[in-house]
Amino acid sequence: MQGTHAVRLAILVSGMNSMLFALPAVLMGIVDRHVRNTAGLSQASIYDPIALGGKFFELVLQVRGTFAFAVASSAYIMVWMFVLRSAMTLRLWTCRPFVLLSLNALCAASPYGSLGWTLCFRVPIGVCLLAMVMFMESAGNGTDPILQEVLRWLGPHPAPFLELLHGVLQTGTAVTASLCLGSGLACASYHFGASWLYFMICWSFSSLSLAARLDCNGAMVSLCLATSAVVFFLIGIRFLPEFHSARTRLIVFLLCGRLCHMGHGSLVLNSICGAALCFQFASLAFGESPWASEVRRRLFHGDPEQLRKVPFAARLLASTLLFLHGVSTHDTLLITLGCFCIYTSMASLVAGDSDLSRALVVALCGLATTFLGEVAQTYVAPLQAGIALLEQSTFGAETRSWELGFLHGFLHDVTNIMSDKAGATNLITSG
Repeated sequence: MQGTHAVRLAILVSGMNSMLFALPAVLMGIVDRHVRNTAGLSQASIYDPIALGGKFFELVLQVRGTFAFAVASSAYIMVWMFVLRSAMTLRLWTCRPFVLLSLNALCAASPYGSLGWTLCFRVPIGVCLLAMVMFMESAGNGTDPILQEVLRWLGPHPAPFLELLHGVLQTGTAVTASLCLGSGLACASYHFGASWLYFMICWSFSSLSLAARLDCNGAMVSLCLATSAVVFFLIGIRFLPEFHSARTRLIVFLLCGRLCHMGHGSLVLNSICGAALCFQFASLAFGESPWASEVRRRLFHGDPEQLRKVPFAARLLASTLLFLHGVSTHDTLLITLGCFCIYTSMASLVAGDSDLSRALVVALCGLATTFLGEVAQTYVAPLQAGIALLEQSTFGAETRSWELGFLHGFLHDVTNIMSDKAGATNLITSG
C-alpha cells in the first residue's frame, strides 16, 4: 500500500514539474508565432537552457503588453486554477507549491501599470488565495492521503513534520496572496495617486487579510496575514492627501484604533498599532518636535510641514470615542489606550510646555483611575450594556468587527465557488 502511494506521489510531482516548465514554453511559442518580435525564441535550442531562458525572458518583455499575451495568460491561469480547484476538492496539497510558483511568475511577468491586469488577475487571484488559506485551515494539516501515507516511512508519528509542512505551505500561500494584492496597490497608486480612494482600497485589503486570519491557527500564517494588514494600512496612510489637516489626522487616529481591535490576538499588530496610535496622539496633543517630524516622515507620511496640535475639544472627543469603542467591544487594550489619550489631553491643557509637568499630570490621572477603579466599573458596566443594546438594534446580534464578519463570509463564498463543497464533505465522511 505504501509503495502504491509513493508511486502516485512520484507521478504527481513529475507531472507538475513537467507542466511548470512546458506550459509557459508552449504558450509563449504560440505567442512568438503570432506577434512580431525580435527575441528569436524559435531559433533557440533546448540543449542550451541559458540562451533559451534569455530569449524567453526577452520575448516576455516585448509582448507582455499585447492582446496575444493576455489570451495566453488567460489559458495559463485557467489551467492552474483548475489544478488548484482539484487539489482543494481532493485534498492533494502536494500541488500547492507548483501553483504558487506559477502564479508568482505570471504576476512578475504581467505589466504592473495595467488596470485591466489588476482587476482581472492580481486582485481576484489574491482573494482566491486568501480564501484557500481559510479553507485549508478548516481542513487540517494531515488530510492529503498520498502525502500522509508516504510520510509514514519517517516513523509511526509523522504529525510534527506534517504540521511544519502545512505551516510552510500556508505561509507561502498567504505571502503569494499579499504579493498579488500589493502589486494591485502599485497599479492603483499609478492611476489614483494620493487620494482617499486609494486609502480606502488599502483599508479594504488590510481588512481582507484580517478576515482570512480569523480561521488561522498556525503561528506563521497568522503572523504573515497580520503583517500584511499593517503594511497595507501604512501604505494607505503614506498616500493620504493633506495629512497636515486636523480632520485627516483624527480619522487616521481612530482608524488605527479600529485596526488594533480588528487584529485582536496578534501581538505584532497590536504592538505596532498601539505604538503608532500613541505617537499620533502625542502629535495631536502637543504638536511635533523636529525629531518627531522626521520620524513621522520616514514611517507614516512624507508631508514636509511640521504638524501642530489640534484643538482640545477635538482631541478629547477622539480619545473619548476610542475609549467608548473599547468599552463597547470589551477590548482591554483599546480601553487602556483610550484612558492614556484622555490623560494626555488633560496634560496638554493644564501642564503647559514642560515635559516634566506633562508626565506628572498623566501619572496623577493614572493613579486616580487606579484608586477609583471600582467606581469607574460601576459606571462602565451600564455603559457597556447600553452601547451593546444600541449596536444590536442597529447592526444585528453580533457586531464585533462587523466588516470582518462581512469579508469573512465573502471569502467563504469564494471558497464554495472554488471547491466542490459537497464532494469534499463526502470525502471527509468516507475517510
